[in-house]
Amino acid sequence: IFDQTFDSLFHLFSSESGSAEYYTWFMRLLTAGFMRRDPQRFIPFLDDSHMDIESFCKSEVEPMGKECDQPQIIALTEYLGMSIEIAYLDGRAFNESEGLNSVIFPDEISKIVSPFKVHLLYRP
Repeated sequence: IFDQTFDSLFHLFSSESGSAEYYTWFMRLLTAGFMRRDPQRFIPFLDDSHMDIESFCKSEVEPMGKECDQPQIIALTEYLGMSIEIAYLDGRAFNESEGLNSVIFPDEISKIVSPFKVHLLYRP
């Protein structure tokens, strides 16, 4: 994968049912496993439709085609020990002085010190 061209990587990660889905599925399994390992950490994030971490992981974390939310992002960043900044492309006019509206995981109170940060764009 490291000797690919931009075009071949773009095709690899954007084609449905391609190799990228295996990577996504693997990350989902890592996330679910981490959440199951420390359920008390993630129970406060659950809504009324999920009473426990097991049902949440089976219905919201493991299945492909589900969007991830705050608990999944927190679990994955903590498990991998890395930082992620998600910039929201929500259709608002861009103001150069303010920049994009973004959220950084883990937050500043976390004890994780990441050697690098992954930047993602989210368009609802």
